[in-house]
Amino acid sequence: MLNRGYDAIGFDYSIDMPDNAARRIATGTAGRRPLARCDIQALPLGDDSFDCAVCLGVISYVEHYENIIREIRRILKPGGTAIVSYRNENNLMVSDPVGPVKYLGRKTLESVGHAPREFRIGNHMSHGEAGRTLQRNGLTLEAFKGIGLGPLRFNRRPLLSEKMSLGLHRTLTRWLDAWGAEFAFRIGTDVHILVVRKSTGG
Repeated sequence: MLNRGYDAIGFDYSIDMPDNAARRIATGTAGRRPLARCDIQALPLGDDSFDCAVCLGVISYVEHYENIIREIRRILKPGGTAIVSYRNENNLMVSDPVGPVKYLGRKTLESVGHAPREFRIGNHMSHGEAGRTLQRNGLTLEAFKGIGLGPLRFNRRPLLSEKMSLGLHRTLTRWLDAWGAEFAFRIGTDVHILVVRKSTGG
């Protein structure tokens, strides 16, 4: 993006990764360091300051991810675009026959007063939950893409080799694309990518 003339900056919460990556890329516009360490829940950027925000592989790994959505909305200019990804909870049930049994067991326990499952790193979310959270924070869904059907498993153990899983994934993706079966990507894929827009009203 820097090589194409965009004024871009990237953030990571880790201590060493921004330094490691920054050594390999050019300096940003006006000499600004293009990568820095920070907590995405409190970005050191002004309101309405960016045309686009990309947040891939983040919100499923943060317990209070709505704070991140609010920050994305805050830094976007009116009419600005954000690209956000999360792990799809339905993939757990589609790719592993034990998944639905565990899901129903968990929901049954919750209905009789047991505490809901605590947050875990790599938390999976529903498409509806993600969409409602984005909409509640002033971001409108523009486009959807589901990627990675994931390996078939039984109780989290792979049933096929990596090569066979990739072959099956490519074949199914090709068929589903040809049929225009977006609903299947919403249900079955491991990662959902949403393109959202901030309203022009700010």
